Amino acid sequence: LMPACIAACAREAPRVRFVLLDRIQQDVLESVRGGEVDFGVVVEPSAVDDLHCEAILRDPFVLVAPARHRVTRAAGVRWKALDGAALVLLDAASGSRRYIDDALARHGAACKVEQELAHPTTVFQMVEAGIGLTVMPRLAVPPGGLHGLVVRPLLPRLERTVMLVRRHERALSPVAERVWKIVSATVRARKS
Repeated sequence: LMPACIAACAREAPRVRFVLLDRIQQDVLESVRGGEVDFGVVVEPSAVDDLHCEAILRDPFVLVAPARHRVTRAAGVRWKALDGAALVLLDAASGSRRYIDDALARHGAACKVEQELAHPTTVFQMVEAGIGLTVMPRLAVPPGGLHGLVVRPLLPRLERTVMLVRRHERALSPVAERVWKIVSATVRARKS
């Protein structure tokens, strides 16, 4: 998502330097609140009274499993089918983890979490090594797919909302406002 936004900014506002700070959600929110950054891209934060938020994308969760795993036979996988499965998941610092835990509990899938990691790339390597399956946001899956792994939609469909956030009490500078609009427009264009 962000490489396309940075490239669009370079084309549309070549004199603007767009610096991406790749951080976990909590750190992004603290950077926005503390004024270190102009705005952030996060997953639907829970406490936002002091933030202005704009939803830019709905991103579904998917199952990623080894190609020969039994659950990959179906075109879509029910959450309940994960009951008893070993999982490798993003850790609690991820903005998505609360959605995953809630969905597993709501659909009666008691799973054993074998590993909790910070980076999707490491999670995918663990799945490829046979340590467990994973549930990931679709955006975390590389556009070219994953070697030896299969991606299946989870049913019923569960989505997270990706949002732009900035402080309420402080207007963006004209340059930051322009970049905000470029990011928003780029994401919306990719969806259509």
